[in-house]
Amino acid sequence: MASDYRCATPQDIDFLRRTEQQAFLCSAAEANRYVERVGLEQFRVLQSDSKPVAALSMLPNAQWWLGQKIPMTGIASVSVLPEARRRGNAIALLQETLSEIYDSGVPLSVLYSAADPLYRQMGYGVGGTLGYWQVPIHRIGLTATPLEIQPMVLDIDQMRPIQQRYASQHSGHLDRHQSIWNAIIKPGDADLEPFAYSVGSRADQPEGYVLFTLNSGDQSTLTVLDWAMTTPDAGRSLWGFLTRMGSQLDQVRWCGGAIDPMALLLPDGTASLKTLQYWWLRLVNVPKALAGRGYGRGIETALTIAVVDANIPANQGCWTLEVADGCGKVLPGGEARITLPVSGLASLYSGVLSPYQLQQMGWLEGTQDAVAIAAAIFAGPSPWLPNFF
Repeated sequence: MASDYRCATPQDIDFLRRTEQQAFLCSAAEANRYVERVGLEQFRVLQSDSKPVAALSMLPNAQWWLGQKIPMTGIASVSVLPEARRRGNAIALLQETLSEIYDSGVPLSVLYSAADPLYRQMGYGVGGTLGYWQVPIHRIGLTATPLEIQPMVLDIDQMRPIQQRYASQHSGHLDRHQSIWNAIIKPGDADLEPFAYSVGSRADQPEGYVLFTLNSGDQSTLTVLDWAMTTPDAGRSLWGFLTRMGSQLDQVRWCGGAIDPMALLLPDGTASLKTLQYWWLRLVNVPKALAGRGYGRGIETALTIAVVDANIPANQGCWTLEVADGCGKVLPGGEARITLPVSGLASLYSGVLSPYQLQQMGWLEGTQDAVAIAAAIFAGPSPWLPNFF
């Protein structure tokens, strides 16, 4: 690490609280809770003239891509003191962080952007979506519960295996860092108690679960904090169970993708997407990321990709990706068939944008034959995340 970039220490607590408050308009208590939940050891600090001026947190996760789980570092809480802004401190902090992630051998990084030009400059590209959905409870239209619904102990160790089976079916989902789990099971409003239920044909073999809070307010609302379902009947049963609460509730809210499986289970399309945001993906180690991803099992081909990466020189140049039996093998060199910046490669890798769309936007160059090969290689389900961090 550079001498002005370091791990946070207990002496940084006041600084972290201050910069969190000024960057994210949160209270001192909220800032303290966030630092405690994430853990001081996950924070990195940038100094200038021996004084801390910027910070971020690094969350070690893993991310599912077509059935393969790949190590990923989530970046969160990027903040710079107001008096130190517009001096290159955010760029310097991110450059050092990317170097640390690369040296650790982690291939991917994900963040939510409040400054798109900055993160695109650092090699991040749009990776997928996170949306907030809502449906009037009387319009759900599913009342049957093919599977049994049982109260569930609020226990991460019991929920994680189900969540991982569900996550493995969706591109972009996480093997979550503990702080993300803690945020789910302990909502910010201490007055809202979470309730958990499992669903399955046998109580000892759950096929899904739901965790939610209830809020009266102007519109009485059931807010889903987390849910996972590994069979179609589990999803339908969860909707049927929530419908039973219609005499007391007006609406159900939940997080999902732009193309959301639970919304599509509803028979008449009455759920509405209230807000939508992108999350951003960075291929920190291009060959490891390409080799670790899952691919369609019916594809056997090769493509040489020329990558432009101004921030991580080891990624720069040509990489030949050979795909067979759902797996990828990456070799350095070859004659480039397509060329794109590492930020564009992130969107191609995730599948949120097709190579045809990237070419139309001027972010990919290649012949039509090469673009068609890229489209076949990187085809997959729409990438999305149910978690903000």
